[in-house]
Amino acid sequence: MRRYLPMPDRKSMRLSSGILLLFMTRCVFAQTDFPRQGLSIQSGFQGGASFSTDKIPAYRQYGFVLEINQQTSGEKYWQADHRYPQMGLQISARGFPGTSGPGSVFVLIPYLEFNVAESKVGQWQIKHGTGLAYVTGDFERMQKVPLGSKLNASSILDIGYQFKTRARFAGKVGIVASHISNGNLVRPNAGLNSWLGYGQLVYFPFGELPTRIPYKLATDFRRWRYRFYLADGLYDYKKSENQIQQNIQAGLLVFYQHSTRFRTGAGLELGRVGKGEKTQLAGYLEEEVLFAHLVTRYGFGVYLTPPIADESRTYAKVGIAWYPCELQKQIANGFSIGATIKAHGFRAAHVELAAGYTF
Repeated sequence: MRRYLPMPDRKSMRLSSGILLLFMTRCVFAQTDFPRQGLSIQSGFQGGASFSTDKIPAYRQYGFVLEINQQTSGEKYWQADHRYPQMGLQISARGFPGTSGPGSVFVLIPYLEFNVAESKVGQWQIKHGTGLAYVTGDFERMQKVPLGSKLNASSILDIGYQFKTRARFAGKVGIVASHISNGNLVRPNAGLNSWLGYGQLVYFPFGELPTRIPYKLATDFRRWRYRFYLADGLYDYKKSENQIQQNIQAGLLVFYQHSTRFRTGAGLELGRVGKGEKTQLAGYLEEEVLFAHLVTRYGFGVYLTPPIADESRTYAKVGIAWYPCELQKQIANGFSIGATIKAHGFRAAHVELAAGYTF
């Protein structure tokens, strides 16, 4: 007589699958050559809601988040210069309850995480990153949709508190501001701006990083620098006509180099929006944060000439740039290429591609 083992219930199967996945992950990482100590796997749940406007309702949302996080040891100068941040990759998925929401969103974001304050119980951390988001909603059937395309850019600003590690495990809680938008490449594009709370379990398969390599930080560098650049802002792509609007710009900024990490610039931007539109002149401030050849840019501008219809007098820019030339005393200089999103208020205006020279 043939006998069969009883099938486990779903709860037991999920628990067994989780334990098996954790064990397999541990075995795979043990065979790799990348740094082991300081590597962590972080998983948990998040939930919150998007901001509402006169035209767009607030969307409740919840889902899970999974992160691979690596503590830096100071192998490169910029790591010590920024006080040994963590580098990571975040994968998340969120659902929007109800039939009128944007469906589901899947997000992939590389990030840097900075340790800002430590106590006996744990430490405060700030995380910032930009990546891609895919939204599954059927936009043609829905009204009041804040997005015009399924593939979008996504940025996060995260403030979290990670508790002290016990037996290679730690807990973490925090809040995150999330922005999803296609940069106004395709309309409508009000953007999906959300606040989310989260809780995560942090696991260090090989233990935390025990030592860090110190550097003598550079101080004997030139303080004043200048950057000239040309940029092309792209927006409002019409698939039926295969056309896209452009905003051609030029700018000149004067920078003060505070340290090998930061420099602040001020100057003028000149732009022309579309065909037949007037030329716009603006005063512009920008902060560059340097990570060796990679630079993040945060800018704020004020139009000195009257803005075109439906635009505010002020605008903001957030983006990244790459300096391929050799570093000068650990500072990025020379030719650069970059990408930026320009926004009026919380609404994206265009995606900007730029090339410039810092001297």
